[in-house]
Amino acid sequence: MNITYVAARMADFHGIPVIDDSDSIQICGDKINMYSHLIKKNVALPKTVFLSKNDLSVERVSQLFDTLGTPLIVKEPSTSFSLRVEKVTDIAGFFRVARRFIKMSDWIVVQQYVESTYDWRVGVLGGKLLYACKYTIPSVTFKIQASVNGHIVYCGVESVPADGVPPHVIQLGIDAANAIGNGLYGCGHQEQQRRCPGHRGKRQPFARKRGRRILPGRIRTDRQPSLCKLGKYHFLT
Repeated sequence: MNITYVAARMADFHGIPVIDDSDSIQICGDKINMYSHLIKKNVALPKTVFLSKNDLSVERVSQLFDTLGTPLIVKEPSTSFSLRVEKVTDIAGFFRVARRFIKMSDWIVVQQYVESTYDWRVGVLGGKLLYACKYTIPSVTFKIQASVNGHIVYCGVESVPADGVPPHVIQLGIDAANAIGNGLYGCGHQEQQRRCPGHRGKRQPFARKRGRRILPGRIRTDRQPSLCKLGKYHFLT
């Protein structure tokens, strides 16, 4: 475990209250443990499969593409800050990533890819909304940060007041946080857009900075979050 867990555990041992509790750190430090908590509480997630290194075969990987679609997201369970998270489009690419990740873990996480131009981030403390913001995903990557041509590229961040956040986004963040504990969490939420027949769909269901808007009723959305741990507190991404 990392230094944050050690500090929280020591504080707990000495009776010192902590917001970032050690139990939550232990859960969120392992994506398989964390996703299992969310699934148990029926929190909506992208389709997720836990794959053992002993099950890594061409036949099994082919089944994953058939079941979850293309591309796939592959994660090493201790990932944070988008590290050790890769998008793969074929069996050969899957094996290249998986063989690297299973050197660090006996299991990997495989998920359905949810395309979005931004993520909602909802901060939850003690089961209540603390803050909300949007992470605008750079066009050159699908992650909130990535190394591109030798340079680190970060997402844009826009603070959003509570009354500007769709109620379902807030509730989903609270539900996800409550599935882990009662501390401080950052809950990530992506929206998957589907085009309605007869209309030209756009990915982003809210006004863009350039002023172009999407008219009501043109996009049907399926709301799907994902989760991860980040530094001093926990990102449910």
